[in-house]
Parts: sequence; structure tokens; C-alpha cells
Amino acid sequence: MSARLPDEVWVEFLSRVTAGRAGQSVCKDKDMPAWGTTWNKIHNDKDFERKYMNALASRGMIYADQLDEINRRVLNGEIDPQAARLVSDNFKWTAARLLPKVYGDKQQVDVTHEAGGSYLDLLQQVNKAAQLKHVDVVEQREDTSDGLRARATEVNHISINSDLPKKQANKRKKGKKLSTGS
Repeated sequence: MSARLPDEVWVEFLSRVTAGRAGQSVCKDKDMPAWGTTWNKIHNDKDFERKYMNALASRGMIYADQLDEINRRVLNGEIDPQAARLVSDNFKWTAARLLPKVYGDKQQVDVTHEAGGSYLDLLQQVNKAAQLKHVDVVEQREDTSDGLRARATEVNHISINSDLPKKQANKRKKGKKLSTGS
């Protein structure tokens, strides 16, 4: 086919994809352009790309709708349940990829904040609040070589022993003796 195809060809291509066929499958039809030509059109023409993405979304809806038909046929005993499960899983996977906002496994939620301050101002407020609840570290000079020791401090009614990692502190509470490695 020629490099410049009539718009009617592209409209028909999109119509076939919208009806549920894969783009590469449509390109195998004798009256359709090759997949490479179609890919170039999708890649270079933003309006056509948007239309193609809408056609793919329609294809995803068709796959999701076909799940109802599969369920009906299983209930009527027309299809083996194991075979139906395989086909259903494939349809669900494809629908989730073609139309992720509707059928996808992961939903994305966009959150905006309009408290009147900047993001930096809010971080500074959080930082100030964290500084008010800091753990005291007291320098104790003794005859030993230990320079700094952390003192157990109560924060939010929880006693924190800063000398030990959490696992070691839990083992000590259970009465087990810990080795210091020295």
C-alpha cells in the first residue's frame, strides 16, 4: 500500500480494533496496512494514537463483557469449568491491561493538598513536631572509655532503650542472656 493512506482506511482499522480485534490481527487483513505502517502512524500521529488507545479501551470492555457469556455457558454445562477458568483468567488479564482504570488490579489515587502553605512549610512543621519529641542523648564522662551513652527516655508513654537494638531488647525481656560479641 502507499505511504499515504486514505483516512477511511484508518477509520476502518480503528473500527475493527474497537470491535474487539487485536491491532496486529487487523493488519493481517488484505485491505489493511501492515503492522509496521500502522505502528508508525500510532507513533507519529498523536490524534491517531489517542483514537487507537480509545479503541483498545473498547476492546478491554468487550473482553470483560465476554466473561458474562463464559459464566452462563459454564452454568449451562456447555463449557468445562477448568477450560472456562483459563479463558476467563486470560480475558481478565487482557482487560486489566487494556483498560486499567476500570479493570486493573491496582487503583491509583491522586491526592492534592490545599492547606494554603507550600510543601516545604508543611515539612518544616513536621520537623519541628519531631524535634519536640526527640530522644535525649546525654554525654557522660567517666573514667571508662565510653564517651556517649543514650539514656532510656519515655516518648508517648513508651519506654525506649536506646542502648540495644529492638530484637536484643525483646530477648532480654524474655530472660535470655545476650552475647556482646567481645
